Amino acid sequence: MRKIPCEPSVGADVEWLLYDMEKEEPVVACGLVGGTKEKPLSLGDGYFVQEDNVMVEWNIPPAVDRWQDFNRYCEEAIFRVKGHVQKELGPKYTIMPFPEYEFEEELLQTPQARTFGCEPDNDAYLGGQQRPDGAVGVLGNTRSCGGHIHVGGDFKCPDFVAALFVELAMVVFARSIPANITKRSKWYGQPGIFRSKPYGIEYRSPDAMWSRSQQRRDIVGIYAMKTAQWLTETPADQLQKTFRQIPWTEVRKCALGEKVSRNALCAIAAEAGFTI
Repeated sequence: MRKIPCEPSVGADVEWLLYDMEKEEPVVACGLVGGTKEKPLSLGDGYFVQEDNVMVEWNIPPAVDRWQDFNRYCEEAIFRVKGHVQKELGPKYTIMPFPEYEFEEELLQTPQARTFGCEPDNDAYLGGQQRPDGAVGVLGNTRSCGGHIHVGGDFKCPDFVAALFVELAMVVFARSIPANITKRSKWYGQPGIFRSKPYGIEYRSPDAMWSRSQQRRDIVGIYAMKTAQWLTETPADQLQKTFRQIPWTEVRKCALGEKVSRNALCAIAAEAGFTI
C-alpha cells in the first residue's frame, strides 16, 4: 500500500446499536438509517453515518496533533447521528453502545445482516499476516460493536509494528481498553488486529465501550495521539531497538486479560525508549 506522509492524527469509526427506548431493546438497523460502506451518508463537516451489518457506524474527522479534538469530534458525531436517527425514525429511537448483543434468528435473514467486514484484517503478532474471514462461525446470531481507532503519521516502521505499539499504549499504558471475554473477543476483539491505511493504521481490536464516556474518550485520544507522535518523531534505528526490547508475548497476555503486571510492562517499555 502506498503511504501518504502526514501529521500525527487520531480518528475513529465506531459501531453502536440502534435502540428502541420504549421497548428497551436494540433494533436491527438494516434499511432504516442509511449510508453504506461504499457510500456513507454525510452529516456535514467530515462526519458520516452508515449501516454496518445490523449496526449504526459513525465516523469522525481526524484530530490532527491535538488530542483534545478527539473527544470533541466523538461527542459531535454522537449528537449528529442521534439527531439523524430521530429525524428519520422518530423520537423513541436512539443509538447505544454494546460490546455485543444476540439477536433472534428471524431478524437476521437479510444479506446485509449476514455480511461481516469489508476487507480482511491483519494480525500484528504474526508479523502483519492476513487472517481468513472466520466471523460467521464464531459470532452466530451475536453482533459485536467495534470501536476502531485510526492512528496516522509518517511512521518509521512496518504497519504491524505500529499496531503493536498502539496496543501497548492502549492496553498497558492507558488501561482504557480492558479485555472483555465475550464472543467478540474470540474473533474481532483478538489482540493486535489491524488494517493498513495510506495514512497509518486502523487498530481494530477494541470494542465500542471506550466511546461511551468523556473520560475514556479523553484517555484514548491522549495515548493514541502520543503514540502517533512517538512513531512519527522517533528515528527508525531507535524505534527498531525499542521494539526488540519489549516483551510482546506479555503485552498480548495483558490484552487477553491474563494476570500480567502492567506496571512492570510500563517500566520495561519506558526504559526501552517508548516515552509517551
